[in-house]
Amino acid sequence: MKKIAFSLAILLFLGHFRPDCCHADIVFSAVPNGLEHQVEYSSLTQDLVPSPYSASIASQTVSLSLTEGGNFRRMRQNQNLFGDFRPGEELLYTNGNGGLGLSGTHHPADGLGPLEVSFTNGIDGLWLQVQNSSIGDQEFELALFYNNSTVATFSRSGISGQNADGSALSLGFVSTMGEQIDGVRISSSSSGVANNNFVFGAISFSNSVPEPSSFSILLPLLGIAWLRRRRILS
Repeated sequence: MKKIAFSLAILLFLGHFRPDCCHADIVFSAVPNGLEHQVEYSSLTQDLVPSPYSASIASQTVSLSLTEGGNFRRMRQNQNLFGDFRPGEELLYTNGNGGLGLSGTHHPADGLGPLEVSFTNGIDGLWLQVQNSSIGDQEFELALFYNNSTVATFSRSGISGQNADGSALSLGFVSTMGEQIDGVRISSSSSGVANNNFVFGAISFSNSVPEPSSFSILLPLLGIAWLRRRRILS
């Protein structure tokens, strides 16, 4: 009986153990519930924002970087951008074309995506809106990573316009079973401008809840086996 009880504990432990891995579920067309944290740009004061740009939010260091280097350019809907975001919305631009900064200064092209966003700790959901810098067809790809390995990729296409109504293209994901993602890459293609030349809004995300360690699961099960052994012996 002692061996049976111990074996049962081990089997139960193995049944609960799941190695760290990741799978993602869906691309959202609207911001999902539960994404309680946000990287936004209203506190920035300069026209150009060097890449990488980092922000500390909710025990995370979130880093935004352009894989081709250069600077982000600050944008604001209806001021130096006339696109599909909400009026007054603060944005960043991968800056593949020259243009005006919020100060009124003209800046040459000085940056190019794809955009990479990394997190010091895992997340289990993310959402943002994006738009190519010229009117017409646009296509975006969202790639998800964990420990530098590609987990999944999603693609979405649409039309880039000048509606100023919050209808910019939405990208997002949620983990299927609580697995973690620690990086995303966003790239774009368009018939009107160079690839990876796009504007993006605030990034909403949720921190993943760490799963119990294997040892913390095993201890209670071994305790059950020990109690059963004592009961049998008595």
